[in-house]
Amino acid sequence: MNFRFLLILSIFASTLYSCEDELMQETNGTAEVFFTISEIREVENASQALALNIGLDNPLHGGGTVDVSITGADYGNDYTTNAGSANFTVDIEPGTLVSTFTISPVDDENIGANKNLTIQLSNATGSLSLGESTQINFTILDDDDPLVAFVDFETETASITENSTSNLVLNFTFDQVTTNGGSITVSGSGDAVYGTDYTIAGEDASNFIIDVPAGATSASFELVPIDNTTFDADKMVTFEVIEVSGGLSVGTVNTIEVTIVNDDAAPNPVIDFSNANPSSFTEADRTVTLNFVLSEATSTESTVTITAGGSAAIGTDYTLNGSSTAPYELVIPAGATSASIDLELVDDTATEDDEEITLTITNITGGLGAGVDLQQQTFTLTDNDAATPYSFAEDFESGSPLADLGFQTVLIDQDFSASKVFDTHNRAGEYPALADVSGTSDYGIQIFYRNDQEGNGLLDNATITPVQEAQGAMSISYDVAFVTGSNKNISEVTLYWSDSYTGNGTWNENEWNALETVTAASLEGEGIGRTQFSRRAFDINPSANFYVAVRIKQEVTDANNVVQWRCDNFQVNSK
Repeated sequence: MNFRFLLILSIFASTLYSCEDELMQETNGTAEVFFTISEIREVENASQALALNIGLDNPLHGGGTVDVSITGADYGNDYTTNAGSANFTVDIEPGTLVSTFTISPVDDENIGANKNLTIQLSNATGSLSLGESTQINFTILDDDDPLVAFVDFETETASITENSTSNLVLNFTFDQVTTNGGSITVSGSGDAVYGTDYTIAGEDASNFIIDVPAGATSASFELVPIDNTTFDADKMVTFEVIEVSGGLSVGTVNTIEVTIVNDDAAPNPVIDFSNANPSSFTEADRTVTLNFVLSEATSTESTVTITAGGSAAIGTDYTLNGSSTAPYELVIPAGATSASIDLELVDDTATEDDEEITLTITNITGGLGAGVDLQQQTFTLTDNDAATPYSFAEDFESGSPLADLGFQTVLIDQDFSASKVFDTHNRAGEYPALADVSGTSDYGIQIFYRNDQEGNGLLDNATITPVQEAQGAMSISYDVAFVTGSNKNISEVTLYWSDSYTGNGTWNENEWNALETVTAASLEGEGIGRTQFSRRAFDINPSANFYVAVRIKQEVTDANNVVQWRCDNFQVNSK
């Protein structure tokens, strides 16, 4: 009994010793520590901390520590760690395969370069040693955009006298600071000539570039007027921002018009057209007096040469003081303080478009000189004859075939022969009257097809009116009726118009404007029964000669085996 007990006790002790020995072997090994990645990038406004893993190559280790150091950026300003500093020690428990610490970029509103950090493992202790991958290159990406400024001229207009002793400063305003600066390319144009009427300080041409430094909130350039002794008109130059670069963008006020004001007196009194003259008149006005403005009384007699131009013809549409000769010479006596000329208009009966009359002072002799305000004036001559209203109507009462009436028939995607189309049809008293759709007439056009003729397939063709030689506001109409009921007759009947179709007999859907599609079912929904005509009217506004067309389309099947429609009274009238 005692022997058996001692044997069991001996076996237990042996087993316990063996387990302790294995445990000691599992925790007495060594391991290398290393980073599991070598490169990483993250934006500074990342919403979560970034976890970085330290790996160990052997689980049978007794633990230890490893130091982490972070360089290349400012702790607290650019990043933080869960350890609370840029340099810290990581404790690694025995048997651990991965140890983790976190790093968080710090978001700010400052525009700057990306931050490049170096994260380094060093000084492994205990049963740990450094492996091969002990460094991570960590880039923090800046997410702040540079400020881009909109560039506008401070004003839209400016002026300076040509003899000014000070330059004209033209300012650009920015809506905010420009972070990176840039350049503004300016172009000058107008009747003011660079080098003759003005220059730009520091530049050698009317097109130039202004450099804008980083951080600027405005820019400017200076116009230098050039004085002369010549009496002439005020000169204009328009400066336009045509391009910007860098941290700039073109605003809404990208042009400025500068007037260089003449300061020289005229040697003689000067003459101009009066800006109070009417700009337009009609043939019915017969005589229109056009006035001139003299700066002061003439000292000697003067002759003013006036040329006539424009679409209106002198001698046909008007005369100057009764003369059909151009140029016309207007004599102004000495001592005169004003002058005028009579424009005598010809009132004819022809219907014409509006016409223009342009009168220009081209030469002056004697005691007057040319003014600088209004040496040319243009007038509009409006016709007073009513245009003949346009009207087209076809009621088919002649009984002639459609082709003889100038209509075209075009097969579109039709499977059947060319005879399966609309044509003139006689049915006494069953067609509507031209003047009133509720009245009656004998002729119209009809299409009838049943599948016992040529079988099933697609019926698809268009009937096109003769060309309508008119344009502008028009009213068009036609009368339409279905004969076979909607249980078999499912055709779509569409009214079109086109001012781009050339009459070539080829259907191009893109050339046509659809106004309305009707079916037997839709007409029944309007309370219109079989053989009852409905007048469909529409307004259009073509810009050239045009056509009107009716297209009929139905897939003929055993179930929908009949197509039968009638049309009448195609009408077009100007409004």
